[in-house]
Amino acid sequence: MRIDYQTKIVLDGTGQMTALKEHWVFDEYYTEFALKDFVSDKGTKLDHDKLMDLAEDNLKNLKDFDYFTKIESDGVKKAVKTPSEINSYLANGHIVLDFTLTLAAPLDTVRHKITYRIYDPSYYVSMLHTEKDPITIEGAKAAACEHKLETPKPDIRKVNLASAIDKNGQAPDELGSFFAQKVTISCK
Repeated sequence: MRIDYQTKIVLDGTGQMTALKEHWVFDEYYTEFALKDFVSDKGTKLDHDKLMDLAEDNLKNLKDFDYFTKIESDGVKKAVKTPSEINSYLANGHIVLDFTLTLAAPLDTVRHKITYRIYDPSYYVSMLHTEKDPITIEGAKAAACEHKLETPKPDIRKVNLASAIDKNGQAPDELGSFFAQKVTISCK
């Protein structure tokens, strides 16, 4: 399974990071699997309410995994609140999920190194930023900020370990972190 995503870094009026808006596009395999529960042989039509129920269930199941999002300030993991501004819909034959993760406390983007990674810790789901407009920054001081997207270069032992897991196998904890793209935010 694969999720392509875009992120929007949200800054408040003082330039502190307050939230991360995420836009996930699920691959055709997950979309087909998820939709088969909604569309019956009798031609039941998929509606927005059913997609929202699915989105709520998915996010509820991801709570213990921090919604697959790890935000750090100077290497210290930061807490997020329950997702808000949740929306789900079909676009070009794919399920799309939009949500906002508000930080428990704003992060100073000038004095501290802020990073985030979005990944499935089990490595079951491949997650990558989209090629087009992968990251944007919004807020009053967005022009004073920049981001850097780093593609991981896991060592061959991690690659071999991931390759050896069969479809019913269990990945070691946090295997997905070795394959996760990392975004670093810095502001002046």
